[in-house]
Amino acid sequence: MSGYTEDNLVEQPTIALFAELGWQTANCFYETFGMKGTLGRQTPYDVVLEPKLRAALRRLNPDIADEAINIAVEDIV
Repeated sequence: MSGYTEDNLVEQPTIALFAELGWQTANCFYETFGMKGTLGRQTPYDVVLEPKLRAALRRLNPDIADEAINIAVEDIV
């Protein structure tokens, strides 16, 4: 089997770079979906981790209304 795969040439070096920069990384090759899934994505097509986005918006803006958080999430997603 050849070492010229997307995983070897792109994904693994990118994961290593993010880890080197201090980011938390995760191997989600066998990710499960849904609210209790690995990352909280509903489908593999979701590119925004909405539960984490909502938590960050709430942490950064503790005094704004839930509706404002909902609008911000909608605009970002």
